[in-house]
Amino acid sequence: MGGCGSLRSWRRGAASATRFPQEWGRSCFPRLALLPAEAGEMALQFEAFYAGGLAPGWNLLVQGHSDSGEDKFEINFLSETGDIVFHIKPRFSSATIVANTFQGGHWGQEEVSNVFPLVLGEPFEMEVSSDAEHFHVHAQEHKVLQFSHRHRPLAAITRVQVLSDHRLAQVELARRGLSWGDVGY
Repeated sequence: MGGCGSLRSWRRGAASATRFPQEWGRSCFPRLALLPAEAGEMALQFEAFYAGGLAPGWNLLVQGHSDSGEDKFEINFLSETGDIVFHIKPRFSSATIVANTFQGGHWGQEEVSNVFPLVLGEPFEMEVSSDAEHFHVHAQEHKVLQFSHRHRPLAAITRVQVLSDHRLAQVELARRGLSWGDVGY
């Protein structure tokens, strides 16, 4: 549970402050934030940096509540150069989940999943994991998307951001084993 290997149980409550265990230290995750969103505005809710690279083997879990009918929620994995190597965005307006990359100043070919188990106005849970070949996205415990890595080397994926106008209850980023597949899902 301690050391530079995991972030556990990130919660944002009405009157609670964000706290990090001392053993993580600034060298592990020098830029961590869980910030309030302005009403109706998408804001950076969570950001983590890990110099050793976030893929493969990292797992991101986001739990929240879909407050509005607008498409203001996204997860971005970024490279050390600032390119978005994996962008995931649920679109409530079209009941789709969209994935893409933004590299070298250009968006790549968008991939769209019609598997959309999220319900407007209800709590949601999204999980993003990575193996050597793909990002895997689950929503409400349903596999909704498998996205081939378009950026190499994977160790250059050093930052993750969650932007949202939705209320986020928890964000968890943890290092996992590399046995993703269908086992346990």
